[in-house]
Amino acid sequence: MIASQNDLMAVLQATLRPIDHVSFNQMYTGQSRRWPEPIFVKVFAPERQGKFLTERAINLQLTDRVLTSCQLATGEWVLVMRDLQLTPLPKEFTTELAQTMGTVLARFHQTVRLPQAMRIKALDFEGVADKVGQLATRPDYRQLVSLMTNFQQAAATIQAIFNRQSRVVLHGDVGRRNFQFVNGQLALIDFERAQIGYAQTDFQKLFYQDFTGQPALIAAFLTGYGPTGQLPDIAASWLSFVEAVGIFTYVQKLPDPQFEKVGQRLLAAIGQPFA
Repeated sequence: MIASQNDLMAVLQATLRPIDHVSFNQMYTGQSRRWPEPIFVKVFAPERQGKFLTERAINLQLTDRVLTSCQLATGEWVLVMRDLQLTPLPKEFTTELAQTMGTVLARFHQTVRLPQAMRIKALDFEGVADKVGQLATRPDYRQLVSLMTNFQQAAATIQAIFNRQSRVVLHGDVGRRNFQFVNGQLALIDFERAQIGYAQTDFQKLFYQDFTGQPALIAAFLTGYGPTGQLPDIAASWLSFVEAVGIFTYVQKLPDPQFEKVGQRLLAAIGQPFA
């Protein structure tokens, strides 16, 4: 069941305006008699409790935004936070901005903590294979299956490589729209996709979507981020494959031709890791 806006306003004693955004969540801004400042409300479906808990936990670690949270009688999870005056990134990236973005993400990786028991997506070969199996209607399905088979055969090698890498809490959705200026300072927002993993995983979509593969921007970002260690081709290709499959799975549910092209670029960048 989807929570009605009227029910939500009654619970929060608020006047709310919906935010028009492609998302699995409902989002609102407005005013409440319970708090003197503008509020931002994010409503998660009942089955998305894990996303709700992650978003709340990281905001509590990094900010003082969280005002309250609750579960509605209809099952949805509600997170109420102080609304922020956000300023988006400029249309054109510069190397200076890319370097600052790298510094901000490094700070996130160094600061945020989540339970280590969380599944590591980079090593979830079975889960990725299941997602590939659900993409049978794609024109590149045979290529995806072939690559998945090869990666599964090389799973022990890939796992051994990553076992030598440090684990961090990934933001999970690093990109233009989740970097915003808050009071003049660049910051990350939207933490529901955070998970335990390896730092390079958070670079994939940013490099191939927002930076469109531009070497100067990528180099500047990595300078800002600091030492990450070079991954062998097969491990780097696996990360690109995981991200591409994730994008294809998303656009199958919520069509987005431009985002799908990012997945296609990631797929093309894999090259020949098994040669």
